[in-house]
Amino acid sequence: MKRACMVVVALLLAGCGKSLSDVPLPSEVSGPTYELDAVFDSALNLPRQAPVKVDGRTVGQVESVKAVDYTAHVRMTVSKDTRLPVGTRAEVRLSAPVGEAFVALTPPAKASAPVLKDGDVIQRDDTGTAPDTTDLLTGLSTAVTGGSYADLKVVVEELVKAFDGRGKDVRTLVKRLDRFVTTVNDRRDEIDAALDGLDRLSAHLAADTDSLAASTASIAPAVRQLAARQDDAMRMVTSLTKLGDAGSDVIERTRSTIGQQVRDLDAVLKEIVAAQESIGPILTGVQAFADGLDRATPGDYAMFDLTILANPYLGGDLPLTNLVKGAGPDPGPPPLKQLAEDLTSPAGPLSSLLGILGKGAQR
Repeated sequence: MKRACMVVVALLLAGCGKSLSDVPLPSEVSGPTYELDAVFDSALNLPRQAPVKVDGRTVGQVESVKAVDYTAHVRMTVSKDTRLPVGTRAEVRLSAPVGEAFVALTPPAKASAPVLKDGDVIQRDDTGTAPDTTDLLTGLSTAVTGGSYADLKVVVEELVKAFDGRGKDVRTLVKRLDRFVTTVNDRRDEIDAALDGLDRLSAHLAADTDSLAASTASIAPAVRQLAARQDDAMRMVTSLTKLGDAGSDVIERTRSTIGQQVRDLDAVLKEIVAAQESIGPILTGVQAFADGLDRATPGDYAMFDLTILANPYLGGDLPLTNLVKGAGPDPGPPPLKQLAEDLTSPAGPLSSLLGILGKGAQR
C-alpha cells in the first residue's frame, strides 16, 4: 500500500510538466448558464473568473477578456435563473479601494422590456468603469510633485517677489479692482444689453454675408485706384498745406487794413441808418418818375436827351448843381431830407421833367 501511494505521488510530481496554476478554479455558480458579451472602454485589471454580481449577489463569472479595436470585450456566463431585461447596465467595479475587480449588472428601473438571451451583447453606451484607486493615487502624486501644484508653487513664489516692498501699491490696486468689479456688477444689465445688441448685429452681419462680400469686391477696385494715386494725393495735401500757410500770412499782414475798412464801413452804415427817413421820399419820387415815364412813352420805345444836374455831395463827379436851390458859394451838403423834398416838390426838377414828358406824349 505504501508503495502504491509513493508511485502516485511520483507520477503527480513528474508527469507531463503540470503546475498548480493549471488546476481549474471552482465555478462561481452552479447549474445551467447562458453567455453574455459586454463591450467596455476599459476593463481595468478584470481577471478571468471574476464574479458577476446583481445587487451584490453573485450570479455568474467572467470567462474571457479580449482587446478589440481599443475596446475590452468581456464574455460572461450568467445563471439561467437570473433574468436581465434589455437595457441592463454593466460596470466594472472594485470590491475595495485596492481590492479585486468584478462586473456589476444593474437592471433598468422599468423591467417591462424583453430579457437578454444567450449570445446578446451589452454595447458601450450601457457599460462603464468605476474609478481606479491606483490610477487616482498615481495622478494625485503626479499633480502634487510635478503638475499643477508645482506650477502653483512657482506662481506664489513669483507673486511674493513682485509684491515684496510694494504693499501700498498692492492695496491701491486691490481697491481699484474692487471699484471696477463693483461698477461692472452695477451695470451688468447695460452690459447684457450691449452683448445682446452685439449678438443681433452679428446675426445681421452673418445674414448679409453675401452682400458684404459683394460690397467688398466692389470696393476693391476703388481702393486699388486710391493706392495708385497715393503720391498725387500726398502732393495735393502738401500744396493745400502751403496754400493754407500763404493764406494765413496774407490774413496776418492785412488784418489791420481789413479792420480799418470794417470800422469805416460801420460809420457808413450808421449814416445810412440815421438818414433812412430821408431816403424813403427820394425812392418814392424815383418811382413816380418811372411811372410818369411809362405814361409818357406808350409805344415800344422813346428816345430823348436828358441832363440832370445834381449836388456833387450826392456822389460821383458829375456837376449836378442846378437841382439844388440857391446860388453863390457852395453852402455844403444839404440834409438828405431837404434834398428829397426839393427833388419831389411840385416845382422841383423831377416834377417839371415829368410834366414836359407828359405833354410830349399828348402831342
